[in-house]
Amino acid sequence: LTFVNYYADNDGDTYGAGPASNLCSNPGAGYVTNNTDCNDNNATLHSITTEVCNNLDDDCDGTVDNGLTFVNYYADNDGDTYGAGPASNLCSNPGAGYVTNNTDCNSNNASIYPNAIENCSNYFDDNCNGQINEGCGNLIPGDDIYYSVPIAIAGQYGTGVQPSTTLYLSMATDSPQNPGIGNDIWLTFTPQSNAVRIALLGSNTIADDNEILLYNYSSPIGSSILPIVVENDVHQGNLGIALDGGDEILLTDQLVPGNTYWICIRNTNSSPGTCKIQVANLMASQADIGPYTGYTGIYSNTCQNFKAKFRANAKGYIVHRLTSGDSNAVSDWLYAIPPGGSSSVAYTVCQLGKIFPANLTGVLQNKYVKVDVNYQLKDAFGNDEYLTANGIVVSTIGINSESDLFLRTTDQCPVYKSEYSSLATNRSVCGTYKYQWSFNQELPSPSPFEILVDGALTSRIIAMNQILGIGHNQQYGVKIRSIHIDAQTNTEWGSSKCMRTIATAGIPLNTTDSFEMRNNECVLFPNPNSGDLFNLKLPENHMYTQCDLLSASGQLVQSWNLNSEQDFFELNTNLSSGIYNVRLTGLNTSTSLRLIVQR
Repeated sequence: LTFVNYYADNDGDTYGAGPASNLCSNPGAGYVTNNTDCNDNNATLHSITTEVCNNLDDDCDGTVDNGLTFVNYYADNDGDTYGAGPASNLCSNPGAGYVTNNTDCNSNNASIYPNAIENCSNYFDDNCNGQINEGCGNLIPGDDIYYSVPIAIAGQYGTGVQPSTTLYLSMATDSPQNPGIGNDIWLTFTPQSNAVRIALLGSNTIADDNEILLYNYSSPIGSSILPIVVENDVHQGNLGIALDGGDEILLTDQLVPGNTYWICIRNTNSSPGTCKIQVANLMASQADIGPYTGYTGIYSNTCQNFKAKFRANAKGYIVHRLTSGDSNAVSDWLYAIPPGGSSSVAYTVCQLGKIFPANLTGVLQNKYVKVDVNYQLKDAFGNDEYLTANGIVVSTIGINSESDLFLRTTDQCPVYKSEYSSLATNRSVCGTYKYQWSFNQELPSPSPFEILVDGALTSRIIAMNQILGIGHNQQYGVKIRSIHIDAQTNTEWGSSKCMRTIATAGIPLNTTDSFEMRNNECVLFPNPNSGDLFNLKLPENHMYTQCDLLSASGQLVQSWNLNSEQDFFELNTNLSSGIYNVRLTGLNTSTSLRLIVQR
């Protein structure tokens, strides 16, 4: 029999590869008698394929893109059809943004390119011939501010493109608008943030001395205008950390985003040179919560993490809780995200509960934030400068309602609680400063009095002997809510649950300390008292006209008329031990306070 070598043809291009199968009969489809395929998973690649520009070895000769014509392409960043920078040697045109020449002397300015018309007002080499303002004759002193040059500004200092502009101070004049003497150049820019960094690099020698002056663009142009900020810390022989006497860095956070400003660069010592300037925004932040919410923007609870958008060189992030989604809304709470350990990079993450109280309403809530960024940067001399970029982007935070907050099951009826026991919430609520407890008597008879007690800071547990005025052999409806760490906002009340006090030993009225009973700025004291005299303090300009003293069962014991011009009253009476209700009424207003008498 005759045996033949067969090779697998996986891609069906009639060219095989891999080890031979020596067989005496044809194995059929998927096998051929040659092994000249260099890529048996691509039917377009085999030994007689024509080579094309695709970074693949199309003809299986062991060389990629061989035999093709390669051309040098250069980046054309400003779209003026002239390129610059390193070449990209390619066998196909990379498309828009690339050209086949590298003759542009400034590929970040579309008005500067070979053979361009020289602009006599900008002190630039507009036509890339190595000369500045050739053929312009003598410039008219003072024209420079009228023809100030717009310059590019980096989106964020320290990240992304950081454009620079070359300044030829030796070709400049002394404009009358600048208050000093020396050649100066005027530039304009429009910041996106209230905070910017303007850095000037001197002319590679310590002989020059320059200053940066910043002006409002809207200032009237007269014989002299006043700068809003001046930077000139570096001098010859007193360089600080600068390497050049002409180096300066101006840092300010007093700008208005979207407004236009002038920069004047002035040489101060008759040694003007060629300098470079970079202007960069120091941007504020905003919410960046996608990864923490499954990219829905909606949180399930306040224990989840909030994240601010990272900013290069940031020192810290401050979250503003806003009262509405309006960009001019009031901030009613600020939270500074703590630093991230020993790292010099500011931490962008905090618990959502540090910003918002938990949602116990039963429905989705939309909340709003803005985020400031603090920066600590050095000027050219080495001085630390502190700046704040004010948040301008309003971010919407969706918060779903959390699970109910109530008295834990082991404290609920039919369990009886003694004075030596304690109560606790069913769970913790993230962002809680303290829990507030409400006790309303239900049995043996309903009472109009509500006992409000603040728990210890952050603690879920409250001792029974802390609940002033609670009686033995009683049943109460107990509700709980969380007071947020801002100490001024709170959650909704959770569900009311039943709690009973023990009948045998009982819970005595706690008279260890006198306390004030407060409601709607009304204060009743001393409380408990001996039943002979108690004091009532009312807010200024109150509307109460009558004070009624009622027993625990609701029977009227005594009444007093109140004078709206007085805010302090001594109420004389003679009461037996027990719990009483002091009811205040007036025009369209009323309130109640609990009075405890212990003889």
